Amino acid sequence: YLRQAAEKGYDRAQNQLGVCYELGRGVEKNLSEALKWYSLAAEQGYDVAQCNLALCYDFGRGTEKSPAKAAKLYQLAAAQGYRRAHYRLGVIYAVGKGVKQDYAKAVHHYTIAAEKGDASAAYYLGECYQNGNGCKQDIEKAKYWYKKGAEGGSKYAIEALSSLE
Repeated sequence: YLRQAAEKGYDRAQNQLGVCYELGRGVEKNLSEALKWYSLAAEQGYDVAQCNLALCYDFGRGTEKSPAKAAKLYQLAAAQGYRRAHYRLGVIYAVGKGVKQDYAKAVHHYTIAAEKGDASAAYYLGECYQNGNGCKQDIEKAKYWYKKGAEGGSKYAIEALSSLE
């Protein structure tokens, strides 16, 4: 049924079929097929698929790495408010992968993702506040975001919080 819905152009089914091919769930693992289905759903503007496709370009899954394409797709998904895309934008701005390194933009995107409950983004935001990257150094804010990350299950946030206390 999933394939039938995907073939009829339903974006969520196309994305989910891409996930199935990427992970080998119910079908033989095939990254090229995953890329195809993510692309079809992303072209329709589905934010989750845009982010999944961006991850393919970011890490070279089923295609050659293209940090610039990944950044563009993350931005499209983030513009729709997709939390994971904001987190990934924070990462690429922090390291300058596919975009010019900009810690202030990293902090901006980490903040959006962390406020939406992303534990990894909260950890990295805490790290930015601890080190003064892209923001004014503020140990209390670092602790706050590490605590949020720890509450969300980030082992790195748990370790960072314990080292500050």
